[in-house]
Amino acid sequence: MKVLKASLSHISNLSPYVLALMLSGIFQFSCTKSERDLDTETLSSREHGLALQLFDGLFREIHRFSVADSITNTSGFSFNNNNCIASARFNKTSAQFPVVLTMVYDSNECDDRVVRKGQLIAEYTGKYLEKGSVTSVRLKDYVIGSYGVEGDFTIENTGLSSGKSQFIWRVRNAQITGFNTDISWKGLHTLGWSDGSNTPGNATDDIFYILEGQASGRNSRGNAFDATITSRLVSDFDCKWYPEGRLRMQVANLIDRTVSYGEGECDNGITVRRNNTYFEVEIDY
Repeated sequence: MKVLKASLSHISNLSPYVLALMLSGIFQFSCTKSERDLDTETLSSREHGLALQLFDGLFREIHRFSVADSITNTSGFSFNNNNCIASARFNKTSAQFPVVLTMVYDSNECDDRVVRKGQLIAEYTGKYLEKGSVTSVRLKDYVIGSYGVEGDFTIENTGLSSGKSQFIWRVRNAQITGFNTDISWKGLHTLGWSDGSNTPGNATDDIFYILEGQASGRNSRGNAFDATITSRLVSDFDCKWYPEGRLRMQVANLIDRTVSYGEGECDNGITVRRNNTYFEVEIDY
């Protein structure tokens, strides 16, 4: 009893501001705990969505340049690169593969209204649209909006399927950091170039389908997750988000979720479903 009285007396001497901070910390801890206890966690779905969108944007940057340059392509397409690229140079002046491209971004706002800075360094084993060619890309001091992005990825041309180019897109060692954000991520996906290959110089009408694939990682709280595409995602270059598609999320020690990107709307919203409970989530990108 004496100990209890002493503790209460000590607490009563604290300033209202300090008491408020203590209570706030207790409340936040309780909310975080109950979120997993009640199985209402959506952080993994949101952060996987963010990682996928950021690296999809990086794929688009390489694709736009690769189909336009005479060294990496033979189609004679016109240049239609992002206006935030400060410089883009090859280490060779002719198509003597392998060749290395260095793209430098100068912190200006890009076509999708996102600021990018840093370097993309891409090595090509052959012409971008030739079957069997592999483009290996690494990031150097790269920032997208408010996120630092690290990692590397490859784009392998696997040839035509039903007359459309297909690619294997592999992301490794991805790390995304920012305010309250620290995501580890990797993915392996099959891409199909559905539309836009017949319109030289206009990248905005390009549409890729992410036909199938898996990704895995850890969210900012250290929880492991896996994501598998169940209905193709649509990567429409005229929209920086995915307007369509579905995937299954598996989060450690929680019930599986279904993530829907909608039915054609160009926005940053996804719907996360756990059994018959739905959560509306926005991707901060």
